[in-house]
Amino acid sequence: MDKEEKLKRFTHDVINSLTKIIVTLKIAEKETDIVKIKQKIASAMKISIECADFIKSTISGPVVIQFYSDTFFKELVREFNSTHDGVVMTFINEKNIMLETDISLLKNAIQNITKNSIEAGSTKIIIKTSPGVISFVDNGLGISLSKAELIKEKGTIKDDSKNHGIGLLSLSHYCKSNNWSLRFRNNDKYDNFTNGFTVEFLVN
Repeated sequence: MDKEEKLKRFTHDVINSLTKIIVTLKIAEKETDIVKIKQKIASAMKISIECADFIKSTISGPVVIQFYSDTFFKELVREFNSTHDGVVMTFINEKNIMLETDISLLKNAIQNITKNSIEAGSTKIIIKTSPGVISFVDNGLGISLSKAELIKEKGTIKDDSKNHGIGLLSLSHYCKSNNWSLRFRNNDKYDNFTNGFTVEFLVN
């Protein structure tokens, strides 16, 4: 990946975080309940700190630590549900995995996935950990085979009705830097939702 592509990927991810901050503060601005206003401001502050950590890890190098998936994802789901209306995230822990990665970079990768799930019309997102796999399953539009090929070729697609960018370049870079693999597919009858899309991190 050349410098221009790295800069585009980095800019894309920072803009994602800044957009979340702006949306959260706009919601706070419309609130009349002081408790809810404080909660939204606290959420915006947390996103700001995480964005700063992501920038630091990208520029200076990752800070790799070990942690269990169970605690991490339970907290992530709680935070997500407290800041998103109309979309419900749940966590299914089939196997508590020991992860070794930079938390800020992992959160950024997940933000790419959830953002695009929402843009694809998802109202439900499930994060599931099983032996060697972290799955992100949504009930959105899914994609056609031709669009799946376009993702492989260009790293993003534009749906006729909604933007459905996978942010594959960023996700792929994150997985490769951790010696993980990235897999994605439309859901089938054996998944939690028969419609929608699944992104999987194959964790070593």
